Amino acid sequence: MVGPGGDGGSSRQDSSASAALAAAALLSGSAGAAAGGWLPGAAAAAAGAGPWLRLVVGSGPAAGRRYEASSQAQELVIGRSPACWASIPDQEISGRHACITWSGPRGCWQLADAGSLNGTTLNGSLISRPGRQPGCPAALKHGDRLELGSITRAVVECSTQQPQQQQQMVLQQPVAEKLQQQQQQQQEHAVTDS
Repeated sequence: MVGPGGDGGSSRQDSSASAALAAAALLSGSAGAAAGGWLPGAAAAAAGAGPWLRLVVGSGPAAGRRYEASSQAQELVIGRSPACWASIPDQEISGRHACITWSGPRGCWQLADAGSLNGTTLNGSLISRPGRQPGCPAALKHGDRLELGSITRAVVECSTQQPQQQQQMVLQQPVAEKLQQQQQQQQEHAVTDS
C-alpha cells in the first residue's frame, strides 16, 4: 500500500477499519496508516503486527512518496511497472528492478536486485550482478540508503524481530545452565553425605 502522495490503487476500508487505522496513525504520527496503508512503526508493534518496513523516496521522479508493508507481504517489488508495490516512474529503473522480502529465520528484511539494467546500490555498495542476473539478498536495517539507477534515492525505515526460535534458545540457555549447576551441587552433596 502507498501512503500520501503515492499511487496505491484500491484501498480496503470499512468504517471500523478506517477508525482503527486513523487511531494507529495518530499514535505513530503517520498519515500512511490513515490513508489505508499498513500499520507502521510504533502502532504496528502496539497492534502486534510484527515487523514493518517503509521505503521513503528522497530524490527522483517519485520523491516524497512512502511505501509501507508488514511482514505478511510475500514479495515487495520495486520497479517502473504500475503493478509493483513501489511503482517509481523513473526511466532508469527496470520494470522489475529489485525485491524486498521478510526473512523469518534471519529476523530481517532483505533486498535483492532483480536483474536490473542500471543496478541497485545499498549504502554505497553495488548489490547487482553482471549480465542482468538476479542478485543475492542483502540484509536491510533501519536507515539504510538505496540507489536505484542513477537518479532515484530512498531510505529504509524498518523494524526487525529476533527469530522466535533464537529467543527461546536465549531464554532456555540460562535455565539449562542453572539446572546443570543444581544437579552438580546435588551430586557433590550426595558424595559428601556418604
